[in-house]
Amino acid sequence: MINPAQNPYTSSLPTDPSGSPLNRGEIDQLIRVNQIITFALANGIVVITAVMGYLSWSNNEGAFKFSLSSEDMLFPLIGFVMVAATLPVGFIVKRVIFQQAKEQAARLQDASSTTGEEELVVNNEVMGRIATGTIISQAAAEGGAVANAILMMLGDNFIHLIPIAIALLAVIIQVPTYHRVCSWLRQ
Repeated sequence: MINPAQNPYTSSLPTDPSGSPLNRGEIDQLIRVNQIITFALANGIVVITAVMGYLSWSNNEGAFKFSLSSEDMLFPLIGFVMVAATLPVGFIVKRVIFQQAKEQAARLQDASSTTGEEELVVNNEVMGRIATGTIISQAAAEGGAVANAILMMLGDNFIHLIPIAIALLAVIIQVPTYHRVCSWLRQ
């Protein structure tokens, strides 16, 4: 039997490919991409801090200056304020985006035939929102850390390592895993 001519630009796939639920392997792949991005952001903080620290150290003839004197407090104050401002903003934006992902995942769960509590039902849109929220929050923390690394070099004061360490910790604790994604979506 001869098949009639078909339009090659149409297919029997759903009109919204992001709407189809992902299997565990696909979810793990998307989470792995986010993990790589997380470690790249953390590595960026470490490298820029090392470079700026070396430049500051070499300007001080090999001495490490940790100063809290009043004449040296302008840059550290600016640095601490930057980290104190960027971390909450990043987490708030992440929470808003995660709420959207949670609502989308709930709609998918309702439409899905699976009722298992352990099985995660998500699509590309949900995982994209999780990735976006995580990266925005981590990038905000990285911004505060990089600003402190620059201020450390300009002011030759290693007290900036404290907010840099806080920002680095904020990036690292957000490493996505399958269980964290499940937890985030079920909160």
